[in-house]
Amino acid sequence: MKKILFVMICCLCLYGCGNENDIKNDELLVGEWTYTKEELGEIEYSTYVFDEKGNFYHSKCFFTNNDANCSRGEAEWSGTYSVNGNRLSLKIKNENQITKRLNFNIIDPPTSIIVDFNNMYLCDESKGLDCDDKYEKN
Repeated sequence: MKKILFVMICCLCLYGCGNENDIKNDELLVGEWTYTKEELGEIEYSTYVFDEKGNFYHSKCFFTNNDANCSRGEAEWSGTYSVNGNRLSLKIKNENQITKRLNFNIIDPPTSIIVDFNNMYLCDESKGLDCDDKYEKN
């Protein structure tokens, strides 16, 4: 019985000792992430900003090469986020459709995002980490 107790105490001690150099995923997430895509003369510029208090800001801007002032549509969202491993859950609290895109509102951001913390990019979770629309950290 003493051996079992000794082994359990050793295991608990080892389990409780973490590496001081380990950085938590939520700390890696904090900052600005951007995505830019050009297609048929139109440019989409999109950002996510995550803070250390669990708040996020997201914006999308569409414009042409000749006019860089979001003339093709602009929207902003903000709210809170939570991290669970490499998955983010977004709760949108505010939405601002500044200008419509082709007479329609710009589609809301996904409520679930997946993050590759090793390569530092994020994607809509429904598309997985093999997505084409990768947001990279600045």
